[in-house]
This record gives sequence, structure tokens and C-alpha cells, in this order.
Amino acid sequence: MFSIFKGAQIELWRSKIGLFFILLFPSLLVFILGTMLANLDNPDWTIEPFELAYVIDSDDPATVQAAEAVIVQFEDVEQVSFVEGASLVAVERQLQEGELGAAVVFTEPFGIEIHEGADATQNRAVRSIFDGVAHLYGTVGVAMSEASGGFDPNVIANLATGQPRIEEKTYGVSRTMIDYYAITMIVMIFLMGNAISSASSFYNQRKDGTLRRILASPQSRVSVYLQMVLQSVPQNLVQVLAAMFISVTFFGARYAATWQLNVLLFAMLFVVGLAVSSLFLLLGIFIRVNPMLVLMPLTWVLLFVSGSFSKEIFIPGVTTVSPPWLVQTAAFDLTLFGNVGPSVVVSLVSLALIAASTLAGCLLINRKELVI
Repeated sequence: MFSIFKGAQIELWRSKIGLFFILLFPSLLVFILGTMLANLDNPDWTIEPFELAYVIDSDDPATVQAAEAVIVQFEDVEQVSFVEGASLVAVERQLQEGELGAAVVFTEPFGIEIHEGADATQNRAVRSIFDGVAHLYGTVGVAMSEASGGFDPNVIANLATGQPRIEEKTYGVSRTMIDYYAITMIVMIFLMGNAISSASSFYNQRKDGTLRRILASPQSRVSVYLQMVLQSVPQNLVQVLAAMFISVTFFGARYAATWQLNVLLFAMLFVVGLAVSSLFLLLGIFIRVNPMLVLMPLTWVLLFVSGSFSKEIFIPGVTTVSPPWLVQTAAFDLTLFGNVGPSVVVSLVSLALIAASTLAGCLLINRKELVI
């Protein structure tokens, strides 16, 4: 009954090339990209020291003192120096004429507006800075509104004590590019290896006539298809296990902080690999040309817009919804922060895809004209 499954396993594990790509290739990529190319991960832009104009557009004492306390926090920051603007109108005119790079306006109650200039790099820096400042500023407002008796000057005064507002937290692990690629390269192999290999199953068997002989055998077509789905299980299991083990043992990669989280990471990557294999096996029913010619360029593009490489192309509205991005983000949430929620969601979605694609394949394989 399992002759197709057994034959596929014998063929796979006898192939030296197949074993190389399953057992060693992902780990070699982790080492190469994580060490040799890590030195190329330099900043894309250099931000020169700049002046940032500010305007306090409020007469409310609490708002004024809160804004001044925030500005004091930047006195020791060499990259940014605050200059008080004469008025909101004057600052807007200076921005239009290119005399200012950017400006911030403190509004009532405890609001911050960013007025950007012509320098796109500087604008990104200002937005990044004030993403954090806005949270601090809003917290001040909440603290003051909840203080007994209303406005409490001590709340504002405490902001300017010189104590750091941001503390580095490493979660007990110092991360390197090896850790980054130890995850992204597994995802890459799923798309570049599993997807093309599974999609090629029907193509190769059509080409050499094997498919006709298999479908003419006493085994039911559903049994044939299920064996084709199951034949990817050992491959994915060994592939993920080998990549994680070799990366950790020989290249010093670090995944999650506890063994429980690492087991969850392994399980997620394993079911993701099965989902890719089963989905592309289903697509292979419809592909009549060499799947490599179709899928290779598509998967490369998908990987480059999904953060699989450190110099990725980020496309708003596309990158953040691409499957590799979602899988990698879930893996990083798990390994860096111990956040299991995204990993569980990815695993459940992957299991649903496996079930749906397998069911669809079992239904379609009975259509002789479609399969053969």
C-alpha cells in the first residue's frame, strides 16, 4: 500500500545531491551569510548633526513645562540640537524655503506634530525619534491628569533629572547575524527547495511516463496522492532538525531562550515546511512546464521583498503580508521575546493549508484529463 512512499524515500536518501541540499546546504548558507556578508550590513544613510526647530503652541503651563522637559532630554545628544522657533507661521515659512530641515510642534493637550522638510533621511530620523518621545509625552499627560489635586509640577520636574528613559534589554542573549540567517535560510529553503521539488513531482512523472503506470496500478488514486503528500514528511522533519542542530552546534547560532520555546519553533517550521510542500504539490497538478522555470524567479522576488535577506526591498502593503515575512516575524517574536502567539497562529494556519490542499488534491486526482 505504501510502495510509492517507500520508493520516494529510497530514491531521496540514496541521492548524494539530495542529501547535501537537505542536510548541509541550509546550514552552509547560515554560515556564509551570517559571517562573510555580515560586514556588508552597514547603514544605508548617514545622518549628519542637524538643528530641529520647535514651537510650543500652547499657553497651558502643564503643556509648556512638559514640552520643555522633553527638550532637556536632548541636551546631551550630539546628533540633534533644538532651536526655538519664533512662531508656527515662521517655522512653516522656513521649512518651505529650505532654511529648516524639520520642526516639531507641541500642542495642547500633550500632543506632538512633526513638520517635515526636504531631507528624506532627516525626516525618517525625526519620525523615529518622536515615535518614542510621543509615548513619553503622553504618559506625562496621564500622570498629571491622575495626580491628586490636578497639575503636579513634580511630575514634570522628574522628567529632567537626567535619568535614562530607555534601557537596553538583551533578554540574556547577544544576537548576531548568524541568528538572523539561522531562521531566514530555513524559510528560503522551503520556498526554493520544497516548493519546486513538490511542484515538480507530477511534471517529472508525466515526462518519464511513471504517472500513467502509477495511476493504472491497483492502488486508488486517493491513496497515490496521500502517499505523495506523506513523502515530504521525513524530508521536512530531517531538514529543519539538521539546520537547527548544525547552526547551533557548529556555527554558534542561538534560537529561543528555553528548550520549550525551541520545541515550539521547531514544530512551527516543520508544519510550515509541510504546508509549502502540500500546497505546491497541489499546484503541480496544473503546471505543464518545468516548475523551476516558473517558480524560481517568483520565489526569489518573494524572498527579496519579504526580509529574508538583510538588504531586502520593503514594499508597504506587500512585504508585511507576504508569507515568508509572516513566518519570519513569528519566529523572531518567539526567539527574541518569547512571544508564542504569532507562532501558534502560523502553525494553525499551516495545518489548515495542509488539510485544505490535501483534500483538494484528493478530489482533483480523480480527474484523468487534468492529471495525465
